[in-house]
Amino acid sequence: MRLLDRRTMLVAAEGAPIGAALRVTFASITLGLGLGCASAPPEEPLDLPFHVGMIPVVVTVSGEMSTDANEEPGGEAEQEAEPFTITLPALRLQEVLRAKLEENCFTRVSVLPAKEEGVWKEWEDFEPPSEDVSEWDPFTEDAYWVAAAERARTDVLVDCRVRYSGVVVHETTGAFGYNLLLFLLGGPFCYWVDDHDYRSLVELMAIYYDTSAAVIATRAAADARYESEIQKSEVAFEGEDYDFVDRNGSHVGMYALSLICPSGFLRKETDPVREQLIEDIIADISDKLVTEVRLAKDVILEAPRQVSFSCDIDGGEGREPFSVRRAEDDTVRVRGDFVVRLGRRVEGLEIYEILAGGVRIAGGNFEESIEVLGLAAPERMLRYPLDTTLSPAELEDPERAVLEAATELQIRITESSMNNNWRTYTFPIEPVAVPEP
Repeated sequence: MRLLDRRTMLVAAEGAPIGAALRVTFASITLGLGLGCASAPPEEPLDLPFHVGMIPVVVTVSGEMSTDANEEPGGEAEQEAEPFTITLPALRLQEVLRAKLEENCFTRVSVLPAKEEGVWKEWEDFEPPSEDVSEWDPFTEDAYWVAAAERARTDVLVDCRVRYSGVVVHETTGAFGYNLLLFLLGGPFCYWVDDHDYRSLVELMAIYYDTSAAVIATRAAADARYESEIQKSEVAFEGEDYDFVDRNGSHVGMYALSLICPSGFLRKETDPVREQLIEDIIADISDKLVTEVRLAKDVILEAPRQVSFSCDIDGGEGREPFSVRRAEDDTVRVRGDFVVRLGRRVEGLEIYEILAGGVRIAGGNFEESIEVLGLAAPERMLRYPLDTTLSPAELEDPERAVLEAATELQIRITESSMNNNWRTYTFPIEPVAVPEP
């Protein structure tokens, strides 16, 4: 699917008083010297209860992408014989995306094995029409990713695709003139003025799928991606400003030359800029993707297109947040609510199963439900509490050994027999609380 075609031009602010601009400049100098103020504290992680399977990130260089929609023909960038370019390292980008999503959003994020690795040859439930993966059609590829996600025991599948031009366009910022003023006043203060802006359009699209719905669709020979899509997010990198220290790196000779030539005219397109820009792009689109997950938290948690229930992870009104805790006697208590949105598709929940490492540890039927009062008929909801304690001593091997070694549990919830839709959630097992001395 085509990414949003975003075109952004950063225009330098004009007309700012010189005094105010100098104060801003000296503030940036102070930050550059390591005397800056502390940044705002990061937001608390979401910890959405899902093990996410990440399809290996696809990075595509597209010559059709323009870095600046407002650039006029015959401009400086067009006349350059050798444009300033960058290459995004796919594996580095993939690992940062995976780590950021795992640290800030989900229980766990695992990269699924690429089809070229051939691990599917050992799977009994996946038989492609050809062993040559280059001959697979889109439906076979989708079936492969669904099978890989199911075998990895993931709850959600994410497909991240990055598209970029590779060409960097740069221009001076509004601080360039103040940089010259500082040079005339003497001293190296102009080194830390962000006087050059670098832009290279990079777009990231991430689509989230519900693994359970994808499995059901695949077995029914339906379109797994369409039937299981939960949410789609699109983010883009726009640009960064760099000072002379950023552009020059450790080139001693250029620092000497900057004593007689304003640093703003020196070292515009260098390897330090290229390396820093790549790192900034990766960090920027990764952070923006985390922000998009935060904005779409409820949609990803509830998956309203697939099921009519969700897990109440936050609690409230006398209810504790959903929790999975290990006690000192090594038992694991699972406690929390599942919420059913009553309506045309389902009238309640029936079955729950608790698994560790893919092994069924416990399960049963929901014994009671609590109607949420005070809601209009179309918004009626039922709460299904789940409160059970898993004891290794009551299990036989291999279940006992699996539970004792487990660091997370997967809970599978099935709707009523009238609608056999199901969904899974993965919670980390909170360790035993050690009392303070």
